[in-house]
Amino acid sequence: MTISSGATSVDLGGAKLDFPGGGRARRQNVKEAANGDISVHDRGYTANIIRMVVRVNDATWASLKTFWTSTAVHKKNSFTLTPDAAVDLDAGLGVAVTVRFWMEILQDNVTSADVHEPTLMFRQV
Repeated sequence: MTISSGATSVDLGGAKLDFPGGGRARRQNVKEAANGDISVHDRGYTANIIRMVVRVNDATWASLKTFWTSTAVHKKNSFTLTPDAAVDLDAGLGVAVTVRFWMEILQDNVTSADVHEPTLMFRQV
């Protein structure tokens, strides 16, 4: 799995890819009339959220932090997420999607020496 923007890219590897959640978030308006009737109206778009846990080493973790702050500028800039051939991100097996980071902080979970397991969240654009 690779994230890239222009000439800058980070290979996240495929040692561990866990998709614990995500999915689609529908945006809706709920209205209540004076007589108590409730109506629900779609706002016309659906947000596709991708959430995954990846296992990376120290060097890749450093590259990911640099990509987060310098290239993606937290949530500001979009970039390409290219999955492994057997992974479908709702666009087909191995098909790249354009995303933004969809998290407030880049949080690390250190499992052992030289092994980091950050949880990454993306919003497809």
